[in-house]
Amino acid sequence: MKQTRYKIGIIGLGNMGAGYLKTLNASDRWDVVAICDRNEERLEWAAKIIPGARRTRKASDITSHADIDVVGIFTLADIRPQILEESLKQGKHVLAEKPIADNVAAEKELLRKIEASDRLVPVNLFNRNAWYHEEIQSFIQQGQIGQLAVIDISHQTPGMMGYVDHGK
Repeated sequence: MKQTRYKIGIIGLGNMGAGYLKTLNASDRWDVVAICDRNEERLEWAAKIIPGARRTRKASDITSHADIDVVGIFTLADIRPQILEESLKQGKHVLAEKPIADNVAAEKELLRKIEASDRLVPVNLFNRNAWYHEEIQSFIQQGQIGQLAVIDISHQTPGMMGYVDHGK
């Protein structure tokens, strides 16, 4: 049975975006057809990996392009909501890095819009696949640790990291 190939445009070529770019490019399910970043050096780097991909510095070039099925959003959290909303308006599915916004109120509003759409919007929660998460689950199943009773959630990425060059 032939598998469907999806055309994806990637926005944000920092650490996470670069990882997605390489992984998606290596997969037989994805065609990376467009790449976007504000940093020209990152665009040039990505073009060496995927020479045929369209390059742009404007996210709207990705979200509005008719032949793109999925938009990969790997930017900083403060601009993800705008790109995610525009992607949904344009009828695109979205693959997003977490968190999807830089504050809880914005995330709740985005969740409402996502649920009202007919689009798929998976969000990377890599810790669920981490070795330590699986180890903790094993401890719980063996009775070494009790069931979770209280969970305290805090937003850990309020803005730019001071030690990373974000290409500004």
